[in-house]
Amino acid sequence: MKNVTLSVAAVLSCLFLALSCRSVPSSPEAAGGDKWGTLNWILLLERASSAEEMYPAALRSIDQGERMARESGDRLMEQVFRFDRGYVQTRTDNPAEGLATMQEVVAWLRVQPQAGVRNPKDILSVCYGYLVDAYSSLGRYDEAIDASMLRLDLLTRLYASGGDPSYLDQQYSRTSTELARLLALTGQADSLTVAQADFLSAADSLEDDPLSQATRYISLYHLRQQEEAVAWKDAEARRNLMIALAAILALLVVCILLFMVIKYSRELSGKNRQLVRNLEQMDAYRQEVARLKDEAVEQEERKRTAVRISDAELAGRLDAMMETEQLYLQSDLNLKTLSQRLAVPQSRLETLFRNLPDSESFSDYLNRKRLLYACNLLKENPYLKIAAVSEAAGFTSLSVFQRYFKKEMGMTAAEYREAVRS
Repeated sequence: MKNVTLSVAAVLSCLFLALSCRSVPSSPEAAGGDKWGTLNWILLLERASSAEEMYPAALRSIDQGERMARESGDRLMEQVFRFDRGYVQTRTDNPAEGLATMQEVVAWLRVQPQAGVRNPKDILSVCYGYLVDAYSSLGRYDEAIDASMLRLDLLTRLYASGGDPSYLDQQYSRTSTELARLLALTGQADSLTVAQADFLSAADSLEDDPLSQATRYISLYHLRQQEEAVAWKDAEARRNLMIALAAILALLVVCILLFMVIKYSRELSGKNRQLVRNLEQMDAYRQEVARLKDEAVEQEERKRTAVRISDAELAGRLDAMMETEQLYLQSDLNLKTLSQRLAVPQSRLETLFRNLPDSESFSDYLNRKRLLYACNLLKENPYLKIAAVSEAAGFTSLSVFQRYFKKEMGMTAAEYREAVRS
């Protein structure tokens, strides 16, 4: 069973490894080129993953982008990816280290000159926005307010230096809105009034509302995705089909294995229950054998002891037990029962009665004891019926009682009762 499970796991691992290595384009450049550049495409993909809180995927894109920027010598993009790594850390496992990284990159961007197609100051503005979001999510509202003020100041300077008025007004409006929210949270009413006025002033210059502008951004992002998806569509479809088939195969194998495990478990449980019952029976047999052995040893010891005692001692024990327990009152008393009570062989008792001086038999011995009991009973209760006395004394029948009474006493039981009454 264990070998089958390992073999299935190995087959499935190889199958998924083969699927993952199929010829799917690794970047938009392989699918036909990307006019925004490979690093910009990776950055777009990473920030989309962060926005959807898909942080493991975002970290993979950051690792790829940071490595490519370092290899190409693009220090600015390397710092941008480093900043985004810090932002993801604030959202996942290490907020303190993430904030420290973001602050280091912001400090580096603030001293970079404005040059080339990519303006470090524009990137610094975006980084301020992410920094505000990170501070706010961690409840550090005062630092978030400071970062918002720095961004508003930077946007003002960018506007004066000839930046895109429409874009700058939108960012100014959004930053003012966030600042107003933070000021409201911290109870700074006076500053809130000023922030609201700045927001209204910036909103007047917007061509349309932020919602419409955001809708255009979303449409542009989807358009880029559609362009990239054209080259990947067939390969992804084949891959999805293979994954579905692999999943079905894996499910089938798991069901078979589960069925085999359940069947084996039931058979094993049945065997275990039978084994337990057998063990219990064997234990009971052993206990019974041990008990019988102990009883046999005890009886043998009693017999050996009984053989060694004298007739006089045995007769004394017999008389004492008879008087103490009044065994003679039992009508069915016999030598076998008596030998068991005395723990002596029956033959020993037979020998005892043969060796008595007057050669009294066992039945005569019992009847003599019963007769004495009957006489005492008639003396103490002279109005009892003769039949009741006979039965109480242990005689087997009334006729035996009458005959033995007449023989031993020289008169009938009724005559004895009359004599006792008078």
